[in-house]
Amino acid sequence: PLHWFEETSDVRESTAIIDRKLGGVMPVEVLIDTGVANGVKSPEFLDALDAFSKELTDSGGRVGKVLSITDMLKESHQALHNNDAAFYRVASSRSLISQELLLLELGNAKDLFRFVDDEYRIARVIVMAPWIEATLFSEVRDSIMMSFDTHFSSLRASGDVSPVTITLTGIIPILMQTMNGVIQSTAASYGLAFILITMM
Repeated sequence: PLHWFEETSDVRESTAIIDRKLGGVMPVEVLIDTGVANGVKSPEFLDALDAFSKELTDSGGRVGKVLSITDMLKESHQALHNNDAAFYRVASSRSLISQELLLLELGNAKDLFRFVDDEYRIARVIVMAPWIEATLFSEVRDSIMMSFDTHFSSLRASGDVSPVTITLTGIIPILMQTMNGVIQSTAASYGLAFILITMM
């Protein structure tokens, strides 16, 4: 754990600098599955995804930076309107969204497909969190899940994109699962050892 190092150590100071400059050092990969091909092109889905990303960014320090396909779409939409800041938003029609995605495919496919699969069914959101112990990740996870329920529950109920599901992966969730497994295994081992010793 990071707190085992001295506060003046290079490891802690470097981690703190990266946290400040890049918005976090621990990536959480959020995969949102629309359940249908081209579901990501739905204006309703993209509006929900944009609101989801904004809420996580404003979550009071639990999350440093959030990246998703809506960032690319808003930049593209603004560029198509002479870089007018008023157009830094996701287009409101599915046909225009499809056209802008096609332009992104032709010009920047490598970056585009970091945030969506080739069927436009699954959107990938990269959530950068400040350094925390894996065992404390539950706060970040709960924040992500609550925001997902807030912004996608009505979308699921309306049937526009159904069913929408979420999967968390990346370094922190994997470390958390590993640590929980180690703790449970250790507790079970000590419990078994205690029972055996008392029986002798």
